[in-house]
Amino acid sequence: MKRILLTLAALGTALTMQAKVVLPGIFGDNMVLQQQSEAQFWGKAAPGKKVTIRPSWSTQGITANVGKDGRWRAAVPTPEAGGPYTIELSDGERLTLRDVLIGEVWLCSGQSNMEMPVHGFPNQPVEGSAEAIIRARAATPIRLCTVKRSTARTPQEECAAQWLKHTPEAVAGTSATAYYFARYLQSVLDVPVGVIVTCWGGTPVEAWMDRETMSGFKEFDLSFLDNPDQIDRPQYKPCGLYNGMIAPLVPYTVKGFLWYQGESNRPNPTQYRALMPAFVKMLRERWAQGELPFYYVQIAPYRYDGPDAISGALLREAQLHNLKDI
Repeated sequence: MKRILLTLAALGTALTMQAKVVLPGIFGDNMVLQQQSEAQFWGKAAPGKKVTIRPSWSTQGITANVGKDGRWRAAVPTPEAGGPYTIELSDGERLTLRDVLIGEVWLCSGQSNMEMPVHGFPNQPVEGSAEAIIRARAATPIRLCTVKRSTARTPQEECAAQWLKHTPEAVAGTSATAYYFARYLQSVLDVPVGVIVTCWGGTPVEAWMDRETMSGFKEFDLSFLDNPDQIDRPQYKPCGLYNGMIAPLVPYTVKGFLWYQGESNRPNPTQYRALMPAFVKMLRERWAQGELPFYYVQIAPYRYDGPDAISGALLREAQLHNLKDI
């Protein structure tokens, strides 16, 4: 009899655990939601249940039905910039997100140009970084979220990410490009700003593109994506970073995209001119928010391959033409 009771108790615990709403890693305490938008929420829960979302800025709850596959999705109307707020999600068991701000959200990606943190790389300091780090205060309404490096052969639903407040520690380790953009935007607009940073040094643009888009470029062999064996240096292969570091973020509602990349595509600037518009088109289609702004930086006039090489100049020229293509 005791064994039966223990079994029933264990079963009850398991059912309770299954009932709890599960959110992707991009959601969490301290996050920023895009103001005056239909902020997209999604996750998992027990099949057949209903998930109710109750944001503290509204008296109206939003309800989403959980499908047979355990997935649900809902659009949550957001007000003008402000906060902090809480958001309660429940399908019978409550999950609470705390210290949520409403403001402007930007997705920042690229290679080492975007990855370089405010404290700099070894022997490569960032001008003015000490002042920025020392003066950082948690009360400043800037929130920072960096996605952990990850690759995959197929699009993933989950990623490792955490929203951090504007503390010296968080600022020091955040992308300098993303951070200074966020700080400028916050000071000019006087609203909360959140940046989602997903980047990997030394990577080409094709690594950040999905298989459907890359299938249009016949010069790339994508058969390795169907090979279960270990892929050598997958971060440099087509689709690997999209699958691991972009797909899990879709369709988190954003204002636009920041992109700082190009050096790794210097060997073929003509190809890059075709890849970039396809990359931007892919992002806009995946987010399904219309013609979202896409800002990018031309690579620096550095002598990448020696004093007489012109690969950098040709890549910058391709980026200039991309201004019209995009």
